[in-house]
Amino acid sequence: MRSICRSLTALSLVLLIQGSSAAQTPPAPSRPAAGAPSGNTRTGRLLLTRLNVRDLDASLRFFSEGLGLKEVSRFSPSKGTAEVSLGDPAHPLPSTIMLVHRESRTAPYSPGEWGTVVMEVRDVKLTADAVARAGGKVIRAPAGSAAAPVIVAFVADPDGHEFELVQFK
Repeated sequence: MRSICRSLTALSLVLLIQGSSAAQTPPAPSRPAAGAPSGNTRTGRLLLTRLNVRDLDASLRFFSEGLGLKEVSRFSPSKGTAEVSLGDPAHPLPSTIMLVHRESRTAPYSPGEWGTVVMEVRDVKLTADAVARAGGKVIRAPAGSAAAPVIVAFVADPDGHEFELVQFK
């Protein structure tokens, strides 16, 4: 059942991306069929995902070394709280992941309460390997999907937050 849900999620993601790219960017004569994923296709925009983390240094290592994100901003909205935004500032549709660290928090957060963040990557296998080297965990190794032309892997950061990595074929 979980496999069917993941396949449906991948298919929904493909349909969403195809619909949003067709609406945002008209196809050029030399491009594939309208809405077909390609290296230049604009995908949906993720504005912000906020994650509570216990160990800011471990989380920064995971996101920078494992997933290749860069620190975009950092501020402290209150004493003992740090908010660090990470992303790819060079991407034409920038989005960020905000790590929220509260010094007073010592108990683990419950992973999965917020859902799953889906990230498009160029090479799922290389990214999953980098995640493991950077202190993350590969939950599901990269594999193709029968429902969509994608390769998908599931990884977790040092706090157990899950991420779906998607590579279009």
